[in-house]
Amino acid sequence: MVQDKNSIKKKGQNNDIVVPNVIPSNDNTAKSITKDIPENSDQGTQDEKEQHQEQKQILNIAEICDNLKRAFKEEGTDDPISLITIIDIYTQQLLKTSNETLILQFLDVLQDELIKADDRLLKEIGWDLPKILLQFIRFDYLNVNIQLKFNKPLRIVMRCFNELVLRGNPKELFLTGCELLNNLNFDDEKAEEKKVCMNLDFSKINQVLTRDPAEFTLELKFHILEELVSSTMRKIDNNPFPSKFLAMSTDSLLRFIRNNNSKIQDSFFILRRIYTFIRGYEPPQYHSTTHTAPITDYDEEGENLLQRKLLVNFTTTVFPILFNTHTGQLAWIYYSENISCNQEDIRKARDLEKNPAYHEFITLYERFYQLCNSFDVDIEKEFVNLCCEESKSIYNAIPQTTSSDAISQVIFQLPVAYEFSKLKNERKIPINFDGILLLACYHYHKNDVTSAPPQLNLTNMIYLFLRVTSPGTISPALKNDIVKECVYFFIWYCFKHAASCESLMEELSKISSFILITFFQLLLLDNITPNYTGLLPNAASRMCSLTLLTRFLCLSPNKVSFEFIKDTLLSCPYPEGKVFIISIMKDLMTRKCNVSAVNTTLNIELSNLHLTAANSSAENSDINVDKGISPTLSEKGSACCYIEINDDIMATIHSLTMLCIDTIRKSALTIFDVGTSIGDSNGSDSFKVNLQILLSYLNFYCSVYQKWNSNLLEIVNSEISTFLKTHKKNDDSQYEKYPEIQFIDMANKTLYSFIKIKDKENGK
Repeated sequence: MVQDKNSIKKKGQNNDIVVPNVIPSNDNTAKSITKDIPENSDQGTQDEKEQHQEQKQILNIAEICDNLKRAFKEEGTDDPISLITIIDIYTQQLLKTSNETLILQFLDVLQDELIKADDRLLKEIGWDLPKILLQFIRFDYLNVNIQLKFNKPLRIVMRCFNELVLRGNPKELFLTGCELLNNLNFDDEKAEEKKVCMNLDFSKINQVLTRDPAEFTLELKFHILEELVSSTMRKIDNNPFPSKFLAMSTDSLLRFIRNNNSKIQDSFFILRRIYTFIRGYEPPQYHSTTHTAPITDYDEEGENLLQRKLLVNFTTTVFPILFNTHTGQLAWIYYSENISCNQEDIRKARDLEKNPAYHEFITLYERFYQLCNSFDVDIEKEFVNLCCEESKSIYNAIPQTTSSDAISQVIFQLPVAYEFSKLKNERKIPINFDGILLLACYHYHKNDVTSAPPQLNLTNMIYLFLRVTSPGTISPALKNDIVKECVYFFIWYCFKHAASCESLMEELSKISSFILITFFQLLLLDNITPNYTGLLPNAASRMCSLTLLTRFLCLSPNKVSFEFIKDTLLSCPYPEGKVFIISIMKDLMTRKCNVSAVNTTLNIELSNLHLTAANSSAENSDINVDKGISPTLSEKGSACCYIEINDDIMATIHSLTMLCIDTIRKSALTIFDVGTSIGDSNGSDSFKVNLQILLSYLNFYCSVYQKWNSNLLEIVNSEISTFLKTHKKNDDSQYEKYPEIQFIDMANKTLYSFIKIKDKENGK
């Protein structure tokens, strides 16, 4: 449907649009799209006859081009609406043929006529022509094996747009460009691709093109429209309020990004175009003396300030969205180089920094950082206000001692409620919170800033982590991997620059236990749940964050740490999380901490406190703490563990173990039922993960048996032995799907031998 911007003619005037006949009467046309179909054909179905009837309609490209030239001369003088309608009709008919040769001939003529047309005509048809021209950007008309500038259809379309920008109406072209950007959608391109690319060999195309063909055409159209908007915005003459047009353009660009970002693989292309748009923005100059109606109270300084605020808001909003899936592993690199100091980790970090994809990521990151500096954004000040102080204020109302399950839900919901309230009450153009966080991360990381403000402390970073990650538990659309990675970096930064362990433990002891436990839960969930792209974290990132969780459990009050462990083992919906926690619990209850090291520097105390292995599969994960840090000076003595085993702890862990055994026993009744093969039951996967949890419990008992109650160990050993004997079959091949059963058998026998050794030592 052609957009009509002109008023309807009065009665009495001829409004009929005469479209030349595009179906020639002569069937012996030299240039035809299809072969003639014999008229005398009585065979075939009705559908085939209709198809033959369609194929008999032969388009004569020579006649079409002649008619187009005549339309420019006749209709273009007095009736531009008829002209644009004729162009649209011919375009639709030619696109249905999918014949590139005919398309090129038509585009050549169209380009020539636009060049020869006068400025008045281009101003009249510029409102509708961009939408028509974009339809020629189709994947079946593009050759991905050559450079884009050598693709003739694309080159002609670009020249047509260039002619419109040079001599068309800039205001109308700007408005239509913004409208087309708003409607540009990946799903529409995908549907078009399926329609026109059915006969293409994608196996060969995918060897050259590294992304979806629909994304390829989408980005080409985005590039054209972005250039159209930015070019025409500069050409709008004598505009006293350029901020109005800047706001419209940034809103359209942001809408396109939000609509399509989750489906675009190569977001760096969009980022480069956005950077070019912001960097090249030049507002048109306003001269009040030449304006037909001068504005007496025009505030040029205020207008310039408003434009700067719009650009800062747009910059800090757009690049965190497009960086969402590109974390760059910033926290892991910082951890490897400054905390772990392990040569193998440092080597891997150096290799990552040499990776071309990482280099492109960090180059764009730096460009946006420099761009915000050019706008005089005080990054440190904004980080303190927006990220530190504001995050702390969100959780100030959380009670310190009240015990209620509802509090945890409130903690998860607070950030979303706060953002809605903030948005509702906003009265000025804000700087985006996510953008400032990313800029501050680059500022402190790459510039090696050591003199941090006092607000950059571990407590505020815990609040910041809750604010960033908890919305993702409500909706996956609210996840942002790069923002979360920046918070991880700042937490490690606080560890690096803290005075001592004692100061950190004192700081953590003042935080509400509900806040700490929720923080631990989110740290764990981040390692066992998919990220924004639907993928689990890689091994390096998982190792880094699980090491962080282990250190927090070491530094936190024993009561809080064990409460989190108990809650996780009792109610965590992810079995892999239980396996991780059992391994961490084993280390906390067996590793000794050195009380004499309280006053040494934190980097020395924690230099060896990291995970030596953290495989992505739960059954292979083995989390070890090489060297401990001191909790506090207490009555436990100079060689205490991070969590001291007592009767309450033994009773709790024993109950959880028996609950796991009982769950396995119930599942086995179905899995190993007579006549039912292993794996036929829907509960087989659940059975497998529960076996992994039980195996982790056995490994834990084998490590702490000296400190554990012998009677409780014997009960666990006996229950497992009974289970294994009950379901033992003569054919061992049926256990091939569950190798954990054999490992459980071996671990249980080891536990039995440890029990006998302990009884012998106690004289039993």
